[in-house]
Amino acid sequence: MVLEEIKHLAVKAQKGDQKAYKSFLEEVYLYILKRCSKKIFYKDDREDVAQEILVSIHRGLNTFNPEKKITPWINAIIEFRSIDYFRKKSSIQSKEVQASEDEVTNLKAISNTQYEMIDLINSLPKKYSRPILLTKVYGHSTREASLIMNIKENALRTRLSRAIKELRTLMEEIENE
Repeated sequence: MVLEEIKHLAVKAQKGDQKAYKSFLEEVYLYILKRCSKKIFYKDDREDVAQEILVSIHRGLNTFNPEKKITPWINAIIEFRSIDYFRKKSSIQSKEVQASEDEVTNLKAISNTQYEMIDLINSLPKKYSRPILLTKVYGHSTREASLIMNIKENALRTRLSRAIKELRTLMEEIENE
């Protein structure tokens, strides 16, 4: 299914259409699995991470702005949940195994990727980095995050949108170097 059709289902689901919501979750799950297959090597882990991403999308569907494209919104959630997976995986591996030199190099590469993303987030002004950390990394709803930050929910959504846009720009600059 084309992502614009997924967006159409998401908009209908936001309005309470249960059938569209079920179809949305089924279709977005297939998209998530495809994206995870490129990021996560182990199939069992891939399915677990895909489930976590799906839950995050379910919880955050009310934060999706129907006037925007759905792809960046979904991809941001996939990216942040993938980072959580790599952080957890590297932590477990470092505690469980005395690794060989090659494995240590690989673990450092994973950790470096995580730290680079966190560095990118932290390079944003605090008014942009904090909404991303609260909603995408720690999993708070926009309402919860707005209460934590003591701002209106619409203001938080605006900051979050601008922060994601800025992050995307920074990531594109890094890729083009």
